[in-house]
Amino acid sequence: MSTAMDPHAVTEDVTFDGGTPAEQRAVLAAFRTFWTANNTFDIPLLETIWGSDPDDVYFNSNGHNYHGVEEWKEVWRYYGPRFVTTVEAQLSRVRVLIRDGLAVVSDEGVRREWEAHDVDTNSTTVAATPRVRGTVVLTKTGAGAGSSGAGSEWRVVHAHFSPRRSGPRVATDRQ
Repeated sequence: MSTAMDPHAVTEDVTFDGGTPAEQRAVLAAFRTFWTANNTFDIPLLETIWGSDPDDVYFNSNGHNYHGVEEWKEVWRYYGPRFVTTVEAQLSRVRVLIRDGLAVVSDEGVRREWEAHDVDTNSTTVAATPRVRGTVVLTKTGAGAGSSGAGSEWRVVHAHFSPRRSGPRVATDRQ
């Protein structure tokens, strides 16, 4: 397995719209921490950046909706023993929009590789290489939540993942 993403690194493929440089770094760090946790179904790490409101809604790439961190943790408890990440998430075309304590992060082409583990037969097979696109919404919580004040944290309150299609798009020649 490759090494974990550096949550503080800013890469060339990230575009920011709004926010102070400190907010931009903090939002990108929370987004990357989410992906680091997601790569290994790391529930304690997830809890450091996931919102605590049971009404937060998450759209999983399995096609189902989950509400609150407790349901999301159940999803990870289910998938954790069944999948092992062999190539961690590779992100592309990340866009970050920040406005007044709210951030929206989109990624147009997340790619990673898993090995699937059949818990009934104790066998391992190479799983498909899923390509998804995702949107993660974060809000600023804690002291200084409405400003760039110290003591505030960014928390994921919504995530939406869906399959990414390849080939020409309808009504355009762009891929």
